[in-house]
Parts: sequence; structure tokens; C-alpha cells
Amino acid sequence: MTDELRGYLEKNGMYPTPEEKKEREKAISYLNEVVEKWGKKIYISKTGTSENTDVCAAKIFTYGSYRLDVYGNNADIDACVVTNSTIEREDFFNDLYEDLKNNPDVREIRQIKSVRAPILTMTYMKIDIDLNFARTAHTTLPKEMDILSERILDEMDELSTRAINGRRNTDMINNFVPPHSVEAFKVIVRAIKMWSKKRGIYGYVYSYLNGISIEILVAQVISENYQLDNVRLLEKFFHAYATWDWARNPVMLGVSDDRPERKKEEMVQVITPAAPRENSMYNMTRSSLELLKREMLRGERIVKGYKSEGGNDWNLLFKKRHCFCGYYIFVEFSVRGSLESLENKIGMFESKIVRFVRSLEEMEEVIEVNVIPEGYLEVENAVDYYYVGMNVKKDLLVDVSAPLNAFLEDVNKGKEFVVDALIKKRSEISVKCTHKALSKTERVELQKVVEERKVKLQEMSKEQIDIITKDKEEVVGDGKKV
Repeated sequence: MTDELRGYLEKNGMYPTPEEKKEREKAISYLNEVVEKWGKKIYISKTGTSENTDVCAAKIFTYGSYRLDVYGNNADIDACVVTNSTIEREDFFNDLYEDLKNNPDVREIRQIKSVRAPILTMTYMKIDIDLNFARTAHTTLPKEMDILSERILDEMDELSTRAINGRRNTDMINNFVPPHSVEAFKVIVRAIKMWSKKRGIYGYVYSYLNGISIEILVAQVISENYQLDNVRLLEKFFHAYATWDWARNPVMLGVSDDRPERKKEEMVQVITPAAPRENSMYNMTRSSLELLKREMLRGERIVKGYKSEGGNDWNLLFKKRHCFCGYYIFVEFSVRGSLESLENKIGMFESKIVRFVRSLEEMEEVIEVNVIPEGYLEVENAVDYYYVGMNVKKDLLVDVSAPLNAFLEDVNKGKEFVVDALIKKRSEISVKCTHKALSKTERVELQKVVEERKVKLQEMSKEQIDIITKDKEEVVGDGKKV
């Protein structure tokens, strides 16, 4: 069954093909070359040093699923641009941005200057890449950098520390896994990622699991059960966290007193290993924790059944959960904005939605409230829809106008996009909810098609428009036909 689990994951896209591996290696090679040339150029322009200098002013460090080799097909690449003290964040967002933009193989490059995690995001040869930035105090970067040394954090600002800790956390997780358990770690991480996405409990911004929290949780279980095969490890994972005392015990790799103080709103603590340590599941709410525990119990029951019955049908464990079916009342948010503001509008909205959920949880009438962990794009009008589902105590009316109005006032402060909201029963939810949740690249491409189509419509006769309108009414479900 162990080999069958891996085979199932391979068939379902949780392992890259040899061609996809080569494409990513090519992308990293390209980034290394561009970043090193850019760093040297900026260093020379600011110091007046000879162009013949062999100084190293900037390097690329990948992290996350790519670095750990737990990525699947269509996965993006996360990387940190680490520089010497000569280079500033403005150089990263301006000069490197232009260097990348001038490459015809780079598409949809954007500057996402969020408060917590500013990045450059782009697509290179069909691979989505996110770059963040860390500036060190070094005059020049050593050829062999000890990325795990805490001295590298000296004089770093908070944004740089958070950025470089992506790589430091990744390497510390990798080092924590026993050498003979590395392959098992890769299988179980992939399995839990696929399971959590299928069961609608993946996405940090929605208060669910994310990549690093899964990696920490799996590493912890494997370190204590390294002698078990993959299927038994999977069962141990589900059992451990279905019964974990989340209110008292954080999940940490190793023993350390250096952990962040628990905040009142934190339901769960899964602590990152690199200093300064952070809670990788800070966003989890009371309701999303209860949902997570229910899903863990379900997972444990199913895998136990496989063992006792000798079954090997993994479809049941990874069966997609219909997230809308568990709730009777919904808040439907519509997010409208220009194509240029697409990434910013989605990021801004998603970063604040959990606060709204927590405000609803404080209401006595509310039993459970969760974010549906996918946005839905209505292609024709380029509108993103998000849903918050909730259940209330029987025979009670609930008035959410106060927290809802406060949330809308907060997210509508900017002028780049508009967020509206409606309260709906489950029976009133539109067919658009069955639209496919789109990746960043797919959203941009589809919106481009929509804009081109609108231009064509302006040039058509009334008879032609009537034909297209009739055709549009026949569209169902998958959101691909535009």
C-alpha cells in the first residue's frame, strides 16, 4: 500500500514530470544569472568600483516546496533575493523589475508592495515565481553563505528577516527529518497537501493549513515514528493532530524556550524553527480548528479501514468536500477592480477576511463560521466572489450588519477596487459557485480575453451580439468558456 499511495499521488499531479523538473531548473538558472548581474551592476554604479571586480552583491535562495522537493506539477517557485548592504529595496522593486520585464519570456511581472511581505511576482516560461528581498549588513556576500547562522540577521530590518527566514525555516525543517526518512517525508507532505486542498482546509489567508505548517507537522510526526511505513505514518499524522491539546501545547521541532508568547486570539501554535520564531498558523480561528479536527478524525478512520480491510482505494480519503454544503447562511462578497489592480485587490481583501470571521465568532447566535477557501471568478465581468458560510442557533435571527459594515469600510478605503456584500441562504447561491477556482496566471489570462472580447463586441452588429449572448447563457460550471 505504501507504493500504491505514492503511485496515487503521482497520477494526481503531486509529482512533477521530468520535463517539469527541467523547466524549473532552467528557471532557477536564469534567475541566478539575472540577479547576480543586476547585483554587480548596482554595486558598481554606487561604489565606482571597476567593472572587472568579482564581487558578489546578490544571490538567489529558493525555499518552500521547491527547495524541499515536495512540489507537484504546476507548482510555483518561492525565492529570496539576498543582497549586500549596498543594494536597497528600491533597487529591487525598480531596477531588477525592469531587467526582468525586458525578457520576452517573463510575463505578468508585478510589484506587490504589501505591508507584511512585499514581492515581485511573475511568470517565466509558464512557471509562476514569487521573489522577495533581504538586505544583509555584508559589504560583499561570501561565495558560501551560512544561511542558518543567526549572524546573518544582524542589522536586518523586519521585512528582510521575514524574507530570508523562508530559506532558513526550509533548511531547518529539512535538517530535522532523519536522513533515512526523507523520502517518507516527501510522500506524506504531498499527501497532506493534496488531502487538505481536496477537503477545503488549505490556505493561510482563509485560516487553514499552509505549506510550512504542513511541513512542520509532518516533520514532527516522522521524527517520532521514523520506523513506520508511509501508510502507518499517515495514520499517525491524523491521530496525533485530531487528539492534540491545541489549547496548551504548541507544535515545535525540537526543544526550545525561544518561542513567541501566545496571543489571546491564537487557537493553534505551529512554531517555525528559525529565529525569530513565528506561529505559522496564527490565522486559525475557533471554527476552522473544529473543522480541521473533524477532518483529521475522518482521515484517521479511513486510513485505519484501509489497514484492517487491506483496501487500496485512496479516492475516499482524497474525495473533494463540497464546502458550501455545510452552511445555511452566507455572506457573498464581490470584489471589482481593474486588471492592473488584480493582485493587489485580491491580496488586500484576503488579508483581512479572517478578522471579519473572528468578529462573527464573537456573536452569541453564531455556532460556526468559516471562509470558503477559494475565490470564484465571474469571467464576463471580471468580478471575484468570496463566501463566508455560517450556521446559527436554531430559531434565532442574527444581525451581522455592524461587523459587516465595519469590514466593508476598512477594505474599501482604497480607490483601486470596490467590495460589496450580500447576505444569502444556501438556496440563493448562484451557479457561479461551481466555477473553477483559478490560479493567478489563469485569472490574468482570462481577464485579458474578456477585455479583448469587449472591444470586439463594440465593433459587432446587434445580430452578432444576440448570437453571442445566447451562446453565453448555455455556459455551465467550469468557468473556462468566455
